[in-house]
Amino acid sequence: MDPVPSWTTLRPLGSTLPPSTFQNTALARLVGHFQWAWVGMVVSDDEMGLQGGQAIRRGIEDSGSCVAFMEQVNLRYSKEKVHRIAEIIRGHSSNVIIFHSPEVHLKMLLQTLYTLKVTGKVWVFTAAVTITPGLLDNQAWRILNGSLGIAPYTDHMIGFEEFLHSLEPMRYPDDIFIQILWKKAFYCDFKEANRTRDVVVPRQEGEQTLCSGKEALAEKVMTLFEMNDLSYTYQSYTAVYAFAHALNILINCTSGRRLVTKVACADINNY
Repeated sequence: MDPVPSWTTLRPLGSTLPPSTFQNTALARLVGHFQWAWVGMVVSDDEMGLQGGQAIRRGIEDSGSCVAFMEQVNLRYSKEKVHRIAEIIRGHSSNVIIFHSPEVHLKMLLQTLYTLKVTGKVWVFTAAVTITPGLLDNQAWRILNGSLGIAPYTDHMIGFEEFLHSLEPMRYPDDIFIQILWKKAFYCDFKEANRTRDVVVPRQEGEQTLCSGKEALAEKVMTLFEMNDLSYTYQSYTAVYAFAHALNILINCTSGRRLVTKVACADINNY
């Protein structure tokens, strides 16, 4: 941004709110809508979980409800520690539990809750919980059946699914992430130039499959990608469009069509 414009000129930009602000407001309204007087919280034991959890807690308490407890989870926690958290959830009278953590940290806790036969609870997910296909087992899914979740807005992205179906390592030879995806999806390995006599190092015990690069990825799209929740992908999609439109406006800026009134068009030729 040009440093010349005053705060008065740029004031509209100050109204932009981070996504977490909307989430906290939505959670507070959700709790108030169902008149839940007490809720419990489980957050990840990291900066995102602790800071986000405190912000969510303030929003809920400001709306008139109370947070009975806020426990922390982490995938490195011992079974005994996770079991203690599960016992707190089972023993507390609060029937509403808000999860604010990546699901990788919740996996052991959900399995423990299933083992303890914890029922009658309403599980509420924040946008921090992104469901990764294949990560959670059937026990965890049974616990989560009927849960509520908040996710960022998403919409249809023209051509995106067709793009996923068309992915091939040979088509994008310089993209290392496609090769990583291919190895994980088909349990195979690629022949490398520095391997003596093309010997394939197995990725799993007894596995010696060589990737052809022509495997049918389209058949695995639904198991590899959560096609019903592409909210974060959509945010990247809209960000690219926003950048492209802004760049187009700067390139085509004239004195009569300025982005900001009373400010000269920016000179971007040197960039």
